[in-house]
Amino acid sequence: LCAGRPILGAIPPYNLAARTIERAGAGSVTSPTDDEAFLLAAKDLRNDSQKRVMAGLRARSYAESAFDTAAITDRFEHVIDEALGRRPRRSSADPSTASTKHRAST
Repeated sequence: LCAGRPILGAIPPYNLAARTIERAGAGSVTSPTDDEAFLLAAKDLRNDSQKRVMAGLRARSYAESAFDTAAITDRFEHVIDEALGRRPRRSSADPSTASTKHRAST
C-alpha cells in the first residue's frame, strides 16, 4: 500500500489484507484456490493502465491516512537491530532524541 502500486493478491477473502485491499480500492483480490480468477484479474490490471494508476493512488492514500509511518519505521529498525545484534536505537518519536540543531537555530 505504501509503495503506491496496485495490488494483485491471491488471499482468502476473510483475511485482513484482502479486506483492506478491497476496502481501499487498491487492487484485486482472488481466492488462492482460483487460478482462473487470478489470471483474469492479472490480465485486467495489465490491460487497464487507468485502473492500475487509480489503484496505486488509492493504495498510497489509504496508507497515508491509516498508518503511522514513524512508529512502523521505528519498529522495523528495532527488529533489524535485534537481528543484527546491535543495541537498539532510540525512537525517532522520542522527544529526548530530537535534534538540537533546529532548536539551536531558532
